Amino acid sequence: MLRVRYQDDLLHIHVEAAIPRDRIQGANERLDLLRVLMEEKIGESLVIDFEVTPVDILHFQSPPELESTAETALPANQIK
Repeated sequence: MLRVRYQDDLLHIHVEAAIPRDRIQGANERLDLLRVLMEEKIGESLVIDFEVTPVDILHFQSPPELESTAETALPANQIK
């Protein structure tokens, strides 16, 4: 979720996000760098508030479909 508002003539950006647990370390420094870059781009000060839910990312993949016997069988003219 992303919310943007002005309060007391200061731009506030509130972000709610889920990030991989292994990316939490150093997140505050990356957020501060993002704030500086955005301030330079828009020419005004802002506050970025991140509400983070750490998550474990798991990847599952099913095995490829097996070819049917008909598809893998040799053509009759190649059987010896």
